[in-house]
Amino acid sequence: MVLLTDEITPSQFKAIDDLDKQKFHVSFLTFGTTDGAPIPLKQGFLKDGNDKTVIARLNWNDISSYASKNNLLAVQSGFSDQDINLILQGARSSNEHKSFEGKFDLWQDNGYWLLILLLPLALFNFRRGWLLIALFFIFPD
Repeated sequence: MVLLTDEITPSQFKAIDDLDKQKFHVSFLTFGTTDGAPIPLKQGFLKDGNDKTVIARLNWNDISSYASKNNLLAVQSGFSDQDINLILQGARSSNEHKSFEGKFDLWQDNGYWLLILLLPLALFNFRRGWLLIALFFIFPD
């Protein structure tokens, strides 16, 4: 399970502990900065009850320390795909991922071969009126 977040509260850490006990492998992909930024709206910025601008901040120190204590993966998002690759590598190396192998049906989709049946109709469509004639011969009633 990958949690995409910018902040996790102590009560949410307790809920994550319960998930981990149920054999879910949890990884964190965080967004934002520790300095924070205001949340833009159509007109202005988001304000709290005291009419102050709400600043969304990443609590990276709390998330990374929790992840290191519980042997979980925490990655800060970036502009490259390195963050996603780290998450995928963590999922591949976890024991939980290995326990799910072979429990899913993998389908081989060969439905595109049915397009060959539609090809004659598409060819008749290039000439005006020929499609109706072709359909008449296919469906004579």
